Amino acid sequence: MPSLEAIIEPKAPKTPPKPSTRRKPAKAPPAKTRRFGAALVGYIAANDWWFGGAAAAENIRPIYATFAAGEGAMRPFLANLRLGLRAIVQPYHDPLQWGNAPSGYLELLRSGGYQALEQRVGSGPDGPLLLSTLYLPTVCTLDPGLIDPAAVAFVALTPQWWIRTQQALFYADRAAVAAVAAHIQALGLLDAPRPAGGPRWTLDELLALVPQAVHTVTYLERRTTRPLLNTAAFALQLWLAGLERGLFTLAHPVAAGTRTPLYRPGQSDPADRWHWARHTTPRYQTFWAYGVADLGLAEPVACHTTHTLVDTFLAAQVQRYFAAQATAAGDHLPGAAAALPSAA
Repeated sequence: MPSLEAIIEPKAPKTPPKPSTRRKPAKAPPAKTRRFGAALVGYIAANDWWFGGAAAAENIRPIYATFAAGEGAMRPFLANLRLGLRAIVQPYHDPLQWGNAPSGYLELLRSGGYQALEQRVGSGPDGPLLLSTLYLPTVCTLDPGLIDPAAVAFVALTPQWWIRTQQALFYADRAAVAAVAAHIQALGLLDAPRPAGGPRWTLDELLALVPQAVHTVTYLERRTTRPLLNTAAFALQLWLAGLERGLFTLAHPVAAGTRTPLYRPGQSDPADRWHWARHTTPRYQTFWAYGVADLGLAEPVACHTTHTLVDTFLAAQVQRYFAAQATAAGDHLPGAAAALPSAA
């Protein structure tokens, strides 16, 4: 991935007032000559999930963005960014050389209610190095507090470190692994092709998805009045079915500073095994991400639908779950737990 930076350029000087005959001509205020910048790690945008995104035109208004810089450079950069000054996204270049054409622009709406997280990751010649993340809690928070009566909407961001931790705990519970594996087999997913074709699912791959599935389904559970079955097998079933049927969607990868997906709707990157889960309804086309791996996140998952559709979907999935459980009641998948690489 190329190195990119976000730069806030100095403002041009204001036009001086018209001279008056009663006093000396006013001087134009001096221009702010300092520029502020930080390395752009990555960002996620979900325009239709909040009021500020719907009005975005040329500028990208992220719901989640991470920057890296020395502490001395980070403080003024974030202060100016949070004041609403837009940052130019461009490939990094030596200031003594010619600049590069901007790739796009990032902007934080002052009324958006962004919150910040900071992490010191080392030290450099200019002092401590900071990773600073700005995010919209109204969109990204696991527990919204109150259920929105109008819609079920969220963006689930699952950290990779959390997935690894939960996978270790899950694999250590041999009974839990066997139960999920038996349910996968009863659903007919084992060695079945992915939606829209592609490589067949493997047991290891499906079991590794359990932590993110549980995390995403918890977002859903906090936003509906319907009770959800509290099992890992149901969470995995619900997550995969939601992605396949368009209740959930994965973010469309974009180039930095742009809102244009790297491939057009109906097309896909041959290396992308999740292209079938990146849905192209008008709303879901405004869910973009750049630099997800560098952000330390799994594929972002979003949902924006009605309570009626969620209720119908949940009712069908509960019936499907109990039907699969009945099929698996007397069965056991031989060696399911032992097949896991991490369980060896």
